[in-house]
Amino acid sequence: GGIILTNGSQLPNQIPYGIDDQDEARDDFGQAIDLGKHCIVIGAWGLVSNPELSLRQGRSAGISPTIHVNAGPRICGILNSMPPGNEPIGPVNGRVFNFQPRFQTERSVLNELAFVRVCMIDETGVISSIYSAAHPTSDYRKISSTMAANAILGRLREVCAPYIGRAYKDEEIASLSQTIDGTMKAMVSEDYAQRIEVALSASRFDRINGVLKASVTFVPPLSLEAINLEITLEAPSAGI
Repeated sequence: GGIILTNGSQLPNQIPYGIDDQDEARDDFGQAIDLGKHCIVIGAWGLVSNPELSLRQGRSAGISPTIHVNAGPRICGILNSMPPGNEPIGPVNGRVFNFQPRFQTERSVLNELAFVRVCMIDETGVISSIYSAAHPTSDYRKISSTMAANAILGRLREVCAPYIGRAYKDEEIASLSQTIDGTMKAMVSEDYAQRIEVALSASRFDRINGVLKASVTFVPPLSLEAINLEITLEAPSAGI
């Protein structure tokens, strides 16, 4: 039902890959590490302009005007340019420009593929459905939820970066908390989420070593339920 990280301890080269559900890697809370929330399965193929034509500077003899490609790169481009709080669906956000679907797939088949989370493009050039390959019960099935989480945690790390790796006092944590609150309110106004709350905590040992723990609760743009994340912010350490 998903793409889960494995330990790989039973494999010849100790590399964590495979599909053995008895070898799933677990996080600090005992939950299987779901890699699928970062993946989208693209089943759509179609025709695009052959880039070789522009390289040949008009010498197009014997060169096909189009090439047959997977729609993955085009859909990645849509995701990267999409405003926060949106999903790449419908004729406005979900149209894949300069892409001609290779086959006219029946709507019933598109619906079946959507059920197993395979992204397709219909005969009009619009994304028919798009979900991540996260576990079916995951909060990250919607693309907007994963993108919101990535943006929020990225911004949080930026704000906390000056404090990480050095000792800090209670007054500094209080000041940082106020800065974070303002940053998260700005992200809500920018439609990254409907609501964001961040609570900082650190033991005395953590404070001495410049480590912060953050509990993040947010409601994604197109969701009714909140997502809770627990992260630890610390300076990177070199391996020995």
